[in-house]
Amino acid sequence: GYVLYLLRRSRERTGRVVSLALWLSVAGLGWILVEDPLSYLMMHLALVWLVRVLYHQPGPLAALLDLALNLAALTAGLWAFMHADSVFLGVWSFFLVQALFPSIPAISKHRASRNADDPHPADPFQRAYRSAEAALRKLSIHQ
Repeated sequence: GYVLYLLRRSRERTGRVVSLALWLSVAGLGWILVEDPLSYLMMHLALVWLVRVLYHQPGPLAALLDLALNLAALTAGLWAFMHADSVFLGVWSFFLVQALFPSIPAISKHRASRNADDPHPADPFQRAYRSAEAALRKLSIHQ
């Protein structure tokens, strides 16, 4: 369900079916071949990370931060499970840390290369504002 959520939330449209088919194939093979539950969990966590990197993270630094978040979530989930002896608290702690996923900064080469005093910012609102001002200037000149 979480992978479907990630794919639905993504703006990227290409490769969704392939990603879902790959996920289901790997999960099915893992169910058959992997005997250790922790290894099976790690496999799913790696697939979650892969889908988030492909569909949500703009660059390598954000991908590394996402990997660190996944490892922190796994650690928190395992710690809660071991100390409280409760599957519910383990899963809850895991997803509580995973909820920090949207706070990973959107760092990309395009944004990092922009200067703060750039007259042409990448913000869509600023571009629309500049366009509207240019249109008003043209109208005032022609009248």
